[in-house]
Parts: sequence; structure tokens; C-alpha cells
Amino acid sequence: MLSDCWRLTPNSSLRTLILGDPALDDHFLCGAVPVGRRVREGSLVSSFRLAFVLITAVCLASSSLAESKPNVSLDTSETLFTVLTAINVCGYDQELNASVPLRTQIAQEVRKVVANTPAAQDALQPMCEFYREHQPPDPSRDLAQYVSLALYLQDAPSFALKVKQTELPPEAINVAAFVPLIVTFYEKAGLHAIWQKNRAALLELTEAYHEPLAKMTFDTEIYLRLPSSGYLGGDFQIYL
Repeated sequence: MLSDCWRLTPNSSLRTLILGDPALDDHFLCGAVPVGRRVREGSLVSSFRLAFVLITAVCLASSSLAESKPNVSLDTSETLFTVLTAINVCGYDQELNASVPLRTQIAQEVRKVVANTPAAQDALQPMCEFYREHQPPDPSRDLAQYVSLALYLQDAPSFALKVKQTELPPEAINVAAFVPLIVTFYEKAGLHAIWQKNRAALLELTEAYHEPLAKMTFDTEIYLRLPSSGYLGGDFQIYL
């Protein structure tokens, strides 16, 4: 057993133990003992005692996380759907080729409605002008400002702000005037009907992503030793 201990590398860490590296399962008590160092019998016993205390603490923490399942939900949001559909129709096409076909399908449905509805055309023009005028120099921040805004809006059809405008994040304040424009476009283009028509397909996507997302979240919590379900009693919600 002692010779096996000496073969452990000096950087065998508690992080590796937490993640459960099977290569260390038989020898983890030696993880705190450096390789190649001559240790007297007394200090070797002390090293084992220290390692045992540390590993016991790690095991207790891991056990606690295993019992506390991540309080995570994957859902859809008509508000977020409306805001992002609006900017897609106005020309936002980042990563379009890598997106699921549903994104292009919905955009085509909206454009078809607009083409056949004069009132929707009237609502689309000022909305898209606003979008073009507020595109940031850094294209990677274009989507972020609208997602940030959508998360601070109440449910359709009001899309009212959940907080005072001055309390919005800076990137959301920059596009806050977009709200009345999407309210009008939502009504004139009949976006609620398009949302209802495609909601089943969106829910199918949430089912497909649920299991890998839950696993990723659980693995992350084990690594960080920070269960999301126990943080101030809050939930972790992801919108697709």
C-alpha cells in the first residue's frame, strides 16, 4: 500500500477527489503525501490523519450535494419569444446557420403575416428603424441588450416593466424605448397566434435539453460545492 501511495503525483488535489476520479479511488488517502519525499514514521502518520480529515469533509460535502437535487427548470417565455422574434424579423441573424430550423420557420411565418397585413407593416417599420439605430459597435452585445430587457418585462400582452426604468441594467435601459414598439407589433402581427402555433415544438426542445442540462448543472454544483437549490431559497430558471 505504501509503494502505491508513493506513485501518486504531488498535485493530486481535493478537486480531483470531489469529481470522483476512479484512478484515485483505491489510494485517495495518500493524496496529501508528496512524491519522492522521505517522511519519518511519526510525520507519515500525521499526514495520513490530516488527509483522512480533509477527505471526510469532502465526502460529507459531496453527500450533501447529492441529496440536494438542483432546483433548475427549463421553460419557454412568450415575452422573450416576442422580443427575439421582433429583432429576428428586423435583421438579427447571428448564428442563424447553427440554429434549429424552427427559428427560420417562425421568422418566415411572421414575414408572411406582415406582407399580408398593412397594419403590421406600419408597426414593423418604426420597430426595425429603432433596432438598426441601436445596434452596438460590438455585434456580440446586440442580443444581450434585448435578452436583458425581456427578462425585466411582464407577461404578454402588456409587456410592462417589472421595475422602474432607472432600475434596469444599463444595456436594457439603452433599448427600453423598444417596448411600446413591440407591444404594437405584437398586436398587429398577431404574434400570440404564432406563439401558440409553435409552442408545442418549443416544448419538445425543452424536453430534449432537459436531461443534459440537469446533468451539467449537477456536475457543476458538485465541482463548486454550491447547490443552486440552497442559495437564498431561489430557483434557477433557464428560458429556451
